[in-house]
Amino acid sequence: MMSKRSINLLVVVLLFSCNALSQKKFERESRLTKSELPDFAVAFESIFKDGQSIKWYLEEGLERYSIEAKYKRNGKRYSVEFDTLGTLEDVEIEIDQSEIPQETYRSICERLSAEGDRHKIDKIQIQYTGEEQVLKEVSVSGKCEVYCVTRYELVVRIRKDKELSSFEYLFSEDGTLERRSEIIIQTSSNLEY
Repeated sequence: MMSKRSINLLVVVLLFSCNALSQKKFERESRLTKSELPDFAVAFESIFKDGQSIKWYLEEGLERYSIEAKYKRNGKRYSVEFDTLGTLEDVEIEIDQSEIPQETYRSICERLSAEGDRHKIDKIQIQYTGEEQVLKEVSVSGKCEVYCVTRYELVVRIRKDKELSSFEYLFSEDGTLERRSEIIIQTSSNLEY
């Protein structure tokens, strides 16, 4: 039989593990002009031999800043994220649900169904992390030919008890939940037409 202390310790561990998966997410993006680009951004653009058009953004999160390159290549939307020192962190490519292996997608859907009464997937991206040179190759080709860590990032609206919330989920290659972040919607003080 477990002691009261062991049970309390188990409860604390479970609470912290749930909290580690569930976070808040806020992002504000500001467009960067060519004159504002750091040297690493200019160097990144040079890997494209075809003069790829790239839009650059400063991304402000709750706890950090990053620089993001966004572009469209071969009909797909790419997002390449760097830290502020120029380290290439990940490459994300928007994909369709049909591009996720069937068993992985089934695991993801089971998890999402358990989150609320209904859900709607708004966006799916395949995310690659790994060696910087490999990620640069992925940025051009859209494929990971050598070892990369592959994950799936989804933006999902969840309806639970008549409340609608948006979340960003990060799943491993086999569909295991790695992170769940509630998206904080910024209310605009400007009039939008």
